[in-house]
Amino acid sequence: MFISDLPDELKPPQRWFDFCHKRFLAAGDLKALYCMALKAKHIFEVGVGQGYSTVTVLEACKKTGGLLWSVDDDRSGKCEVAIRNVVRFGLKDYWFFRKANILDYELRRKYDLIYVDITANPEEWKKILPKLLSHLEDNGEVFVHAAKYDLPKMIEDVAGISYNFKHYDDHLNCTIRRS
Repeated sequence: MFISDLPDELKPPQRWFDFCHKRFLAAGDLKALYCMALKAKHIFEVGVGQGYSTVTVLEACKKTGGLLWSVDDDRSGKCEVAIRNVVRFGLKDYWFFRKANILDYELRRKYDLIYVDITANPEEWKKILPKLLSHLEDNGEVFVHAAKYDLPKMIEDVAGISYNFKHYDDHLNCTIRRS
C-alpha cells in the first residue's frame, strides 16, 4: 500500500510531511510505517529517539482510533524532543510512553504492530526478540528499522517459531509477519 493510494481521509496531514521532511525521513520507511499503522489498533514501539516514527504512528492512530505504547531507555537523551513533538501535534491522547529499558519493561497485552528502532547486539536481540514476539497478535507484524543481523535465523533459533520475513528496502528495514 502506498500513501498516494489511500483515500483522502486516511492520508497523513501536510504537517506530517513538513515535519518529517526536515530530515530525509519522509522517504519509504516512514511512509511504509504509516500505512502499516493504519491497519493496527494496538501498536508497540521500542526506541523513540526524537519522535519521527512516533509522530508517524500517532498520525495514523488519530485517523483510526488506534493506540501506541512506546518505551525508550533514553540513552540518547532525545526523548524530551519526542514528547514536545507529540504534544505540539496534539497526539498525546493516543500515546502511552515510559522511559525504560525494553528488557525491564512489562508488556501487558498483545499488539497488532511492533515497531523496533534500537541499536542492539546479537546477545541483546536474543533476549529482546522472544519478549516481543510473545506479545505479537496472530497475523501481527514486526517492523525492524535498520536490521543489522540475520533476524529470521535468530527468530527461528531463539523463539523456536517460524515467521514469514521480508526485507522492506535497501536500508535493511524488514517486516516479520507471524503466520
